[in-house]
Order: sequence, then structure tokens, then C-alpha cells
Amino acid sequence: MAAPSQQSYIRRALLELEPPPVASGSVLTRTRARLFGGAFNTALTLLGVAIVVALVWPTLKFLLIDAVWTGSSRLDCLPQTLDREVGACWPFIGAKLSQLMYGFYPASEQWRVDLTYALGVVLLAPLLIPSAASIPSSRSSY
Repeated sequence: MAAPSQQSYIRRALLELEPPPVASGSVLTRTRARLFGGAFNTALTLLGVAIVVALVWPTLKFLLIDAVWTGSSRLDCLPQTLDREVGACWPFIGAKLSQLMYGFYPASEQWRVDLTYALGVVLLAPLLIPSAASIPSSRSSY
């Protein structure tokens, strides 16, 4: 809060409107200027690309390329059985999906977990769909 000895300034008239900024070039030109606008921006852009490549490629390799897609037991996912490098074991995920989703929750009460997931989807949908988030409400937030 301002001290009593200080006086505040209150504008009595509105300022004149200024014209909007002029778009300089295409989207590609603006993006190139922002990502490679100087040595520091170029270094950060290249570092960011290197980090993304270093993280995305091993993840894709593990989850999709080296993954085991068929099988009925744990033995089908072992490198000794397949004689190759093994990634994700999707038959195991399919067999244990209930355990991963519900843990040790009783089967008669698993509807509560399902209700929580459904409620999460319903509450997140307006945040993820831009047109749904801008629906005006009948009352003010203030």
C-alpha cells in the first residue's frame, strides 16, 4: 500500500487507440527469426533438438521397434528366447492391465476407479478443446 504522503495519479481521459502491429513476413520467416535470430538462440535451438532426438529415439525404439507384440507368458519376452534385443513386453501389459489400473482394489469396488477416470476426462475435455473452454457462463467469475 502506498504511503499517505505519496499521491497517486488517476487518468481522467482515455488514450487514443494505436494501430495493431504489422505482421512482418510469413510464419516461416518469423519462426526462423525467433529460433535462429542470433548465436545464443541458434545454440539453444540446436541443443533443444539434440535433447528431443536423444530422448524420443530410444523411447520409440523401446516401445515400438524392439517391442514384443505377441506371446502368452513372460518367457516369450526374454532376449534368450527371441535371440534379439527386447523392448516393451506388450503381452505382459495386456495380462496385467487390471493390476496396473486398479491395484489391489476389490473387484466389486472398481467402479469407483472407473468413475474417477471418467470424471477426469469430463473435467479435462473443456481445457483440451479450445472452443469448449471459451463458452461464456451465465454469471460472472468476479
